[in-house]
Amino acid sequence: MQDEVSFSLLGPLEVTRGGRRVPITALRHLTTLAALALQANRTVSTAQLTAAVWGADPPATAANQIAICVLALRRALGRAAGMIETRPRGYLLNVPPGATDLDRVEAMVDAGRALEQAGRPAAAVTELRAALDLWRGPVLCGITSPELQPEIAGWEERRLGLTEEVYSLELRLDRHDGVVAELAAFAGAHPLRERPRGLLMLALYRTGRQAEALGVFRETSRLLSEELGLRPSAELRALERSILNQDPRLRPRYGRRSDLVDQVGH
Repeated sequence: MQDEVSFSLLGPLEVTRGGRRVPITALRHLTTLAALALQANRTVSTAQLTAAVWGADPPATAANQIAICVLALRRALGRAAGMIETRPRGYLLNVPPGATDLDRVEAMVDAGRALEQAGRPAAAVTELRAALDLWRGPVLCGITSPELQPEIAGWEERRLGLTEEVYSLELRLDRHDGVVAELAAFAGAHPLRERPRGLLMLALYRTGRQAEALGVFRETSRLLSEELGLRPSAELRALERSILNQDPRLRPRYGRRSDLVDQVGH
């Protein structure tokens, strides 16, 4: 539709209206909008917006300056200005379902998991990979507000967990040959996360690379010890023993689940 507005937070903050990008460049305006969009359809107090923009040392005129930011955002939105509503103690970004990429990800993840539960793992992988494609880079890239970092970090963790979920499903579909290179890159980028390391070990083993799979375990043990002072989890140690013993439960079995393999994927 001509005035349809879309908010993209999974990368640099972008707003489009009628398919055209809305020019918002001032960091203060972007931070205010980010705080509203992260809590879409919920009131964000002026105090919360003030903390997002200035942190613990706001100016005495902060409330007035937030009002000025909101006015600037409404002007930028043009005929969609009414989406930013004034509430007694703050402001609310009123958006329909699917207007933010956060909302779209939630819907696609729910759909993907429903497909998996219905016994359609291949279709689930397609849906979940499409959800991952909505990330255009680090969440709210360029917005440095410490107040917003916990929510930003939460969405980054969501991306990592969703990526692991996809690879787990791929291995249940016996697609180890097709994902081993992707898994190696992902595990290398996140060396202290055990789940992708375990999935990589399984994929390597299933492609006839037992020595490399055991090498991943040794490297993981070293990293966890040096960086965190920890041992690998019981699940990862069990996987190592199974690979050493060439446990038949690790073999690909299309359409059938193995308790041992499922432990790696969760």
